[in-house]
Amino acid sequence: MKIADLKSIHIFEGIDDKILEKICKLDIDKAHLMPGDMVVCEGEEVDSLIVIKSGLLKQAKYLEDGSEKTVAYYYENEVYPLHLLYTEIKFWPYDIYAEFESEIFYIPWDELKEIIASEKSLVNNVLLFTANCTCHTKIILNATRYKKVQERIAYWLTMKKYISYCKIPVTQKMLSDTLRVTRPSLNQELKKLESLGVIKIETNNIEVIDEEYLKEIIEDI
Repeated sequence: MKIADLKSIHIFEGIDDKILEKICKLDIDKAHLMPGDMVVCEGEEVDSLIVIKSGLLKQAKYLEDGSEKTVAYYYENEVYPLHLLYTEIKFWPYDIYAEFESEIFYIPWDELKEIIASEKSLVNNVLLFTANCTCHTKIILNATRYKKVQERIAYWLTMKKYISYCKIPVTQKMLSDTLRVTRPSLNQELKKLESLGVIKIETNNIEVIDEEYLKEIIEDI
């Protein structure tokens, strides 16, 4: 692993090269994954921080009928699972797969934890990243409390601006999984909002044009 590989990762942004060099000297494993490849499986020991250099990972499980249920996505330049590592959970409670072609690194946690604890700048970055992840999770939980698909979309669109790091679903499947709605119902409501001039749907983004309209949807409940 090279210093350049770390510089774009959120928790390592702005960190002095000398500190990054210490991290690069650790016994780091690298993996190149194709869609559907398993990253970790339930029951494996939690002993490394997964760094997503490129691509996309997902937490998913397969139901008895063979269908897939995706619970969460983990994006490029993120790390995972800080919450399991800091709470000293010993084994993975779920499976993680690659959604897209991905390049990841496994950094041994015991050694990395010591480096983080000794560097205030790294501690601050870890806290900021963790806070943003918590904010993102809370927004999704609040969105799914609404009953109607339109309400869930409206809440998510008005709140996503408060997430500093880019965690925006890039496909309708990802957004429907995130909001716990079906793709047909999501597509129908998005087209309706776009026809009204409330949003503009771009290739990998949804631009909010009329935020007040969206706020009225959730305030009328």
